[in-house]
Amino acid sequence: MSTLSKQIIENACMSNGEFVVPENIQRAIEHCIATDDQSLIIQEYHRLLKEYRRYRKLMIPAKIDYHGDLTIDAYTTFYLPRNIVIPWIAMRDLSLHNRFRVLPKKLNILDLGSGTGAIVLGLLHLFNSRAFSTIKTNVVSVDYFPETLKRQRELIKSAGFSLVGIHFMEADLNNFDDYVAPISEHGPYDFVFTGNCFTELEEEAAKNIIAQTPGFLTDNGVVIIAEAQRDYIKSMIGILARLSNSVGLSVFYPCPQYSCDSNGWCWVWRTHDYDFPLMQIAGKPLEEYAREDLVLSWLILTKKKISLYRDFRQNNPHLFFGPIAQEKSLDKEKRRYVEDYGICTGEGVRTFKKDYQISLDYSRGSIVGLAEEDKLEIYQDLN
Repeated sequence: MSTLSKQIIENACMSNGEFVVPENIQRAIEHCIATDDQSLIIQEYHRLLKEYRRYRKLMIPAKIDYHGDLTIDAYTTFYLPRNIVIPWIAMRDLSLHNRFRVLPKKLNILDLGSGTGAIVLGLLHLFNSRAFSTIKTNVVSVDYFPETLKRQRELIKSAGFSLVGIHFMEADLNNFDDYVAPISEHGPYDFVFTGNCFTELEEEAAKNIIAQTPGFLTDNGVVIIAEAQRDYIKSMIGILARLSNSVGLSVFYPCPQYSCDSNGWCWVWRTHDYDFPLMQIAGKPLEEYAREDLVLSWLILTKKKISLYRDFRQNNPHLFFGPIAQEKSLDKEKRRYVEDYGICTGEGVRTFKKDYQISLDYSRGSIVGLAEEDKLEIYQDLN
């Protein structure tokens, strides 16, 4: 058995207080770039960036074509380095509950919408570190584009990881029923990841995936959803959280009461720091850096009825706990709505006053404990 803790994960994945791309993965990215003109890669990155921004306010799935080496090169250079931290953050969150502080000797993991393998590479780095060297991992990597799965194989091999125990599957997740049987063959799964996957699926397809997931989870299985922060996803996170209880899942995070009682969007998301690597792309130092922070809407579901807030409540039964969300209130003098932080209760947002003697910084998605009259007593940063 191996112990999972915040300190162990940060020792394996952070430097100087920031998540960092391991050197072997950085070199693999450099080695696998197919385009020999860096300016073309940067141009393609700007095109992708423009496309992603165009979808932010649109209530439809993002339709991005990842065919072709140039697009894959741009995505791998600018987006893989930040998405690699998703499994590290998820495992750090899970370590706050004692049920996940001891991991079994074998883990089965499913990554839906795996792309060029950011989550898979992050998992391989973590579970090849000294603290978890006794754990055997089997991973099923599922994606729509054969080109991205091909690049993922190349990256894994180039980074020095073994391909043994990693299975690649092409699938259209909008037609998930067609793939339940082959996916189930490799299960049951301890962890199911969707990283920036649901943002490209129809809402009904995402609901269908969540409805069927309990059938191929272990008893202690976890579903980890980490998606781009856009209006389509803010709506979907609320819908999936409300659906979870009816299909045999419980909300571990962010909802404080095992499920979501709100009828609206989810206003809990998090901004995560990471160190974008200095890379040699197409034979010379990369002349541009990723322009955006890593901002993710999270939803973590468990097969058993457990909550990230349980230990907080047991140790502080007199406090109310919840995640920092967005609060809108009417400024009567200015005759407009203003936005500030509040605490999500599932039924609405509860105000709180920041106490800078407890913390100098309050980040959205982190946990606070409130006493009577909304007095702040505890702050747990999750970013």
